[in-house]
Amino acid sequence: MKVIEPYTAVCLQTTPPVVLNNAELREAIRYVTGMFPWCTRTGAEPSLGIRGEEHRFAPVKLIATPEFGIFTFPGPKEKATDYILSNGLAVKIPGPETDMIAAKAKELNVFVAAMLYEYDPEWPDRYFNTMFLINPKGEIVVKHRKMYIPLFMSVDVSPHDFYDQYIERYGDSLDTFYPVGRTEIGNIGFCICTEGWFPENFRALALNGAEIVLHPNFNEPFYSPPMNTWEILNRAAAVNNMMYVVGCAVGDAKSARPDVPSLKYPFRPELFCPGDAMIVDYEGAIIARSPYPGETACWGTIRVNELRKRRTDPWNYIAMLRTEPLHKHVYSKPLYPKNLFPKEQWKEVSEVIKRAPLETIRQLQKEGVFETPDQ
Repeated sequence: MKVIEPYTAVCLQTTPPVVLNNAELREAIRYVTGMFPWCTRTGAEPSLGIRGEEHRFAPVKLIATPEFGIFTFPGPKEKATDYILSNGLAVKIPGPETDMIAAKAKELNVFVAAMLYEYDPEWPDRYFNTMFLINPKGEIVVKHRKMYIPLFMSVDVSPHDFYDQYIERYGDSLDTFYPVGRTEIGNIGFCICTEGWFPENFRALALNGAEIVLHPNFNEPFYSPPMNTWEILNRAAAVNNMMYVVGCAVGDAKSARPDVPSLKYPFRPELFCPGDAMIVDYEGAIIARSPYPGETACWGTIRVNELRKRRTDPWNYIAMLRTEPLHKHVYSKPLYPKNLFPKEQWKEVSEVIKRAPLETIRQLQKEGVFETPDQ
């Protein structure tokens, strides 16, 4: 296999606006992609003195933007499935909107990662939260539809919610749910926001060959002390799976639009997502970080060849997995139900309570796995 020379990855930390229609979405894409040249120029200017001498020979090859890095989701009244679909906020991938990002990737000769709501004509009444990676030729080399949707917050759908229909069309394999793009800068996959709470998602990507996982976005209180959950999960995933974790972060998440009466006032603080983008190496060390809010970027050197050497060491956490027979007892029984919404996606935020695993919790209490608290 060809040796991959060291290169620089950039986390572009953004402050996305609320967008209410497709025209505004496209303008938001123009705004974010307009910062890409700055990311690559800064990475090629050692005179700035921000990253050290070695970066003269580690050119920028990857620009990663966070979940909702281009736009932020509308407020509760507008956050209905019908609104998002009818106003062109969910788009086809690939499509005209991703072509705009692809043009910039081709111009700068870099890989670009981004997120958009995705519309699939197979299921016209629902949409997905999708991350995708575009190569320097402008091609989408991998896309991942978010599997773990946050309770009480999002109305987008998970393929697990209509699992039987989904696998009938797309198959039932690791590639179906945890795709990995084999590229000239390494094997790259995605673990989106809430998915990072579940180590199985990182492990599934590792077992499908991922060397670099782009893990965008959390929200408070999981960034800040005393919890520091964002950092803990990124570092644990990196060292447990011997992979780079590129933790893309939003520098604030706007929810107010003075020109829109229903959005005149924010329904959450601007620093609901307060930045803290970071890049973690395969030993769990943070090699780049922007530990503050606002628009900025951080740069880190990716050494895929060194990672591949590390994975040949006998002290290898993946090769030592005792999946059979030990872990079969952990995963032999279903917990959170599949096919929860096989016929129709929920429409309003008030409906997503249906996603709560209350029956599973009661069953675990009944079995004595969870102790029932004193009343």
